[in-house]
Amino acid sequence: MLKSPNAHSSLRETYLLKFRKCSTTETLDRVFERILDKLNDEGGDMNKITSLNGAYDHRRAEIYMKKNYDKIPASMWHLIPDEI
Repeated sequence: MLKSPNAHSSLRETYLLKFRKCSTTETLDRVFERILDKLNDEGGDMNKITSLNGAYDHRRAEIYMKKNYDKIPASMWHLIPDEI
């Protein structure tokens, strides 16, 4: 069964909304690890894991820039350090 093209982005937005409750990278890391462990225990659906990783990176960038974005500008990604 094919999924709609928006299924991935909708899932990513769902994770991003959860991550926006985190105001520090330490909290974000803990929440990310907990969700990732749960997904892996359930069989590791790659679509969910990819969406989770995208939302995690997005929120890390928002915390670093101290601003919420619907879409992180491409020009900003090089400013975000690997470790915050």
